[in-house]
Amino acid sequence: MTRGNQHRIDPAKKQAEQSMLLARIGRIVMAVLLLAGFSGGAWWLNRTLVVSEWTVTAPEPIKQAIESRLQAMQVRDFLHTRPGALREQWLGEIPDMDDVQIVRQLPHAMRITAVARTPAALWQDEQNRLHLFDSNGHVYRMLAKDESPDLPLLRVREEQLPAMHRLLQALLAQQVHTLSELSEIHAGSNDWKLYFSRGAAWLLPQHADEKITIDAMVSLLSQPRWRQGQWSVDTRIESRWFIRPAGHGGII
Repeated sequence: MTRGNQHRIDPAKKQAEQSMLLARIGRIVMAVLLLAGFSGGAWWLNRTLVVSEWTVTAPEPIKQAIESRLQAMQVRDFLHTRPGALREQWLGEIPDMDDVQIVRQLPHAMRITAVARTPAALWQDEQNRLHLFDSNGHVYRMLAKDESPDLPLLRVREEQLPAMHRLLQALLAQQVHTLSELSEIHAGSNDWKLYFSRGAAWLLPQHADEKITIDAMVSLLSQPRWRQGQWSVDTRIESRWFIRPAGHGGII
């Protein structure tokens, strides 16, 4: 009877493998402990840095909107009062606010500075609803029933609003007519019709450079012959402009 050969494991190799296994287990345990410690520390820090006081610098309606949102928050810990997250949320919820800066003052305070939009006009959409249009060219909310701002009315299609913004900016850059004197802008088939106070009106081609056309009109109306009156100006024919006294039909 013969005995089968048995493979003998080198004790040194076995010990080395056991040492490697123990080292791996040690690293895993250490990582778990560090993670648990970090999580516990983060939880403690998050609960410790609770916002309990704040200052808001903003126009009154926006200040009230921010105050009400802060007071309504059930949890104002560090995680829920991250400036970036609050800024994004409030900009989406408060349409009259153009921008807001939020600074945490550790451990428990927060400083908030908000800027309101500047309405430049009213836009009448295809359903005859009125919206506020700001100085940056954005339609930002519908007009409330109890609001009656003294703003020019834009009777144009939605896709024409960028052109309206350029037109308003060109008008602002000049001093012949201010926006307070502008009553309405209508979009014709190929032209813009601008109606001002005291009967003045401008007819501009739609596909021309608004700034070039308005600059040329301002230069013309600044001449001594036209400086004192109120005029209706038709610039739709590039080679010949028509100037009429405001409220009259005769061509000068």
